[in-house]
Amino acid sequence: MSTSKFKNAIGEDKKEKFTHCNLSQISTDGRLIAINSSFLAMSWSNEGEIVVLDSNTPSSARQQEFKIKGHRANVLDLEFSPFCSDLLASTFDDNEILLYKIPEGGLKEHITKEVQIYRKHARKVPCVNFNPVAADVVCSGAFTGELHVWSSIKGDSFVQLKADDTPSLVTWNPNGSLIGTTTKSKTMNIFDPRTKEMIFKKVINEGIQAAKFAWTSNDTFATCSWDKIGQKNLRLWDIKNLDKEISSYKIDSSKTITTVFADRESKLLYTVGKGEATTHVFDYESGVIYKGIPYASKEPSLFQIMQERKCVDYNKLEVDRFARYVNTKNIYIISFTIPRRNPGFDPTLYPPLECGEPAMTYDEWASGKTSEPVKKDVTEIVNKFVSNEQKFEKQEVKVEKPKTSESMIKELEAKISEYTQKIKKISEENDELKKKIEARKLEKQKEEEKKIIIQEEIKEEPKQEEPKQEEPKQEEEPKKEEENVQQKVEEPEEKEEVVEQKVEEAPVEEPKEEPKVEEPPVEEPKEEPKVEEPPAEEPKEEPKPEEPPVEEPKPEEPPAEEPKEEPKPEEPPAEEPKEEPKPEEPPAEEPKEEPKPEEPPAEEPKEEQ
Repeated sequence: MSTSKFKNAIGEDKKEKFTHCNLSQISTDGRLIAINSSFLAMSWSNEGEIVVLDSNTPSSARQQEFKIKGHRANVLDLEFSPFCSDLLASTFDDNEILLYKIPEGGLKEHITKEVQIYRKHARKVPCVNFNPVAADVVCSGAFTGELHVWSSIKGDSFVQLKADDTPSLVTWNPNGSLIGTTTKSKTMNIFDPRTKEMIFKKVINEGIQAAKFAWTSNDTFATCSWDKIGQKNLRLWDIKNLDKEISSYKIDSSKTITTVFADRESKLLYTVGKGEATTHVFDYESGVIYKGIPYASKEPSLFQIMQERKCVDYNKLEVDRFARYVNTKNIYIISFTIPRRNPGFDPTLYPPLECGEPAMTYDEWASGKTSEPVKKDVTEIVNKFVSNEQKFEKQEVKVEKPKTSESMIKELEAKISEYTQKIKKISEENDELKKKIEARKLEKQKEEEKKIIIQEEIKEEPKQEEPKQEEPKQEEEPKKEEENVQQKVEEPEEKEEVVEQKVEEAPVEEPKEEPKVEEPPVEEPKEEPKVEEPPAEEPKEEPKPEEPPVEEPKPEEPPAEEPKEEPKPEEPPAEEPKEEPKPEEPPAEEPKEEPKPEEPPAEEPKEEQ
């Protein structure tokens, strides 16, 4: 059970309203309305214009003649400086952020010139936020996921940070030391810009819709996100312990994008969904979220923004104030008050509030100094127009003068002459390249012709020589083979024939002497078995080394067999000695030892052939 004094806060619409507010219909996560103690600014239509009205006197926006027309595209986000009532920051569908100065009393003419411009982002910027403690410190987030911290006076960036995705919201914590952002990747990132470190990154949303958050203190924040079931939850987190939320509350199961607002002085949280007519109120004073009395309206709100706490009417026990835009193109002011029987100022309901004064300068903050916001008693705060005389060091932007028709014609003629000269040069280079290509082709043709001629000569030369060399080879090979075969197989036969020839020679001369023809000793050499000694086999091993040359013609033995068959019929008598010398081979080997010196002459005929 809540014991907070603000648990019974009740919201109601004020009778007066801003009418005929033709807000831009662009889809954006930014704020299309900005309000402070002096002005209410809104993105007008889809023309990139901004209408500024007096926030204390509701009126018709259609009657406002003058507008801010410095934008070239749709406005995405608007915010007033917390220290200067007249300084308005705006972003649009470009990579630039513009700062405008609004004169006291409102616009008296169209404003087309900004006082400062920041163009360091690479893509369009959906969100911008002023530091609540240090003067002239601004943070902006782009679609690239980059967060830039820069000076509104100089327009230079102090640091550039990188989020994991496109940011949908960028805000500072109360003492301006940390930057928090929710991204489209359903995560929340918290950075320390002065150390350039990401100190917190956590997936806080499991739904499709974008999650929103608000700082409740320097170390705690509240988020509105969806779980796996599709239930919308309000949760409290502590940076020191991120494993589990401090407290959570299930709101409903609606799928609309819900914005969270925090009143750190009264410890109240407000949630409102786009297109919903109900604003939910919660109390978190004890660290546990308790639901308060919701505000219900007949008309659904398309956009809602919270006004500064110092703007409330404390005599009516007003706690917070909102500006709500509805379908009827009206902006209503919602006032949350504490119901009492005896209305009047109650100091227990109003602790010291932020008074809108900077606690430090840009240089002090950049050096690492940390300070709490300057606070005052509500009765001491005077809600009046505040304007600081600041000298903005605007970066010069080169603006080209409008070109006349004559100057344009001259420029075109000059460009044409330049292009004609370039074309001539290119044509000349092409001609040279063509000539080189043709010369190269001729060289290649000549080289190819030479190669062809050389190949033909090489082919013709072997054709003439080959038959001369091959014919003797073919004749010699069988001879050599026959000799080799005859040497191995018929050597004993040849030797026996030699012996027979010697024997026959004698009978050729001795036929006249018939008695001499019957010489028995002729048979004796054939029957010399005495020499059949086993050592006689040793010379058989000696011709074995001659076998390697015989191995080459082994596959050519078939032609060698043909000559064997021819001599067989020619020498029938020689067959008888073949059978007889088989046992007589050893005696035939005896002469082998003697004719060993005669082997070289056997090789001489091979060379002669």
